[in-house]
Amino acid sequence: MELPNLLINSHINNSNALHLLLDSINLLEGAFNIYIVIGGCYDLPSYHISQRENQTIIKANHNSIDFTAFISILECKDILNINDNHSFLYLHDTCKVGLEFINKLKKYTPYNTIGIGHPSMNIGIYEMKTLKQFERNILELKNNDPLKELYFKNHGFNVEGLIFYLSRCPLIINNKAPYEVKGYEDIYNTGYKRRIDYIECLDLYKFKANYPNSERNDKNKLSL
Repeated sequence: MELPNLLINSHINNSNALHLLLDSINLLEGAFNIYIVIGGCYDLPSYHISQRENQTIIKANHNSIDFTAFISILECKDILNINDNHSFLYLHDTCKVGLEFINKLKKYTPYNTIGIGHPSMNIGIYEMKTLKQFERNILELKNNDPLKELYFKNHGFNVEGLIFYLSRCPLIINNKAPYEVKGYEDIYNTGYKRRIDYIECLDLYKFKANYPNSERNDKNKLSL
């Protein structure tokens, strides 16, 4: 059974997180096409795209927080030969998949646009035709100015799940938060504990920096 593409939203300073996610994906018996979008590469004049086995790496000269990957895929769709038949499972680099990830994912074929629930952290499946339908709304969230990152970070809470809302797509979980808090750990050895959210419907872990009373929130750190 064909799997959706993975669309990973990452940042130039998050290589440790990205490697942990990719290591967990490599443990699975299944082949994904993976699009890794690395935001915050402000020194680049435009996008830089490279290929490594099943990975397409897109370095973006903007940091649009959660929407960096969506914006980049839309702006690079012609170069990458992405058409309306493509679908993507969107993940943050600060995630890790479990061994049942693929089995869980297969329940949602034919991979129409669907969110995990609310709050979603924008995690879910997106059809390319849905992204194109709301391209104007998505591109309005593009940020090319490193001095405005904190503004866009704070604004991100207001537009969380925006594409799910605009498309009126179904949600996997409707009546409660789609995750269970499993604890707190300094998973990346940064000196800050992240909250471990477990999303059972995908066998997915999200290591969340910004949560009530978090050290990161208190210090206004930019981190996902």
